[in-house]
Amino acid sequence: MQVTHLTPAHPLFSDFRVQSGTSQTYTVQIHDVRQRIFACSCMDFRINSLGTCKHVEAVLWQLQKRLGKTW
Repeated sequence: MQVTHLTPAHPLFSDFRVQSGTSQTYTVQIHDVRQRIFACSCMDFRINSLGTCKHVEAVLWQLQKRLGKTW
């Protein structure tokens, strides 16, 4: 998945675009990492009631990789 940071002025709590392997594009929002408050425009996020999806997890993985110890 390709993750694009849409609002780089806000390094963590921000909006991201995620392009999946099937070329679908979704918008992910990270609101609170500790309380795991996220949003994603994909159908799985809306119907699974888990509060996460593979697109959110891809963004979190990229953030952890990019921010390192700050994470």
